[in-house]
Amino acid sequence: MKILPLKQLFILPAILAIISVSACSAELPVIKAQDASAPSIKILVPGNNPRVGLSGDSWCPVLVDVNNFKLVNKPGEPNVTGEGHIHYFLDIDPSVKPGKPSLIDDAIYAESVETIYFWPQVGKGQHTFWAELVNNDHTPLNPPALAKAGTSAGNYWDS
Repeated sequence: MKILPLKQLFILPAILAIISVSACSAELPVIKAQDASAPSIKILVPGNNPRVGLSGDSWCPVLVDVNNFKLVNKPGEPNVTGEGHIHYFLDIDPSVKPGKPSLIDDAIYAESVETIYFWPQVGKGQHTFWAELVNNDHTPLNPPALAKAGTSAGNYWDS
């Protein structure tokens, strides 16, 4: 067994310390969190419930939660960052093309400044609801802020 001279015993810990400091100072990858200040919307009701217990002949509520966005009744007016209204869609995917209004037939689309909308007589069966935050001119936000929920209307014993 070879015994290291005293000078080498002091150098070895210094080298290890330098290596460990170098390793610790290396840049770590940055993971970006979703911007908490960005406008967002979430469908609370029906909220992907398999059945809402509605006959299909009655009104079906869609309740949303909106964050970081001011709901204003100014359709067609100039856009103001951070304000606009909601487009509600029934059984159709909304258009999210930048700069292009997402207006569709009134039977499957509605605009509102309210966080609850009641779809009249949705009919029995599977349904998909969308809610989208849009600018005053009806164009989608950039990036788009939308939410989707699916449910089935009809009595619990219906197929």
